[in-house]
Amino acid sequence: MTAKKQHFLIDIYILIILIVLVILTICLLYGFIYNTFLKYKKKNYQYFLDNKKSLIQEYCNKYIVIVNSMVVNSFDDENEAYRYSVDEYG
Repeated sequence: MTAKKQHFLIDIYILIILIVLVILTICLLYGFIYNTFLKYKKKNYQYFLDNKKSLIQEYCNKYIVIVNSMVVNSFDDENEAYRYSVDEYG
């Protein structure tokens, strides 16, 4: 094998390794971000379960938005609650 071919193969191997490392880094970041949001979702749901009785009494027939374990707003319409949640909290 010529020196030029060997150099080309080494460049290909380095490129493949770099691509794999970039993909693994992206996967790790995605997992970290997803896990972080999942914790908030679980925390808010747990707040709802822990306070279900009082929330139902206070917000009977309302749609509530819970953020950071607090009721931040309540609505008569489900779509209005959804739009508010998306607009304010993404």
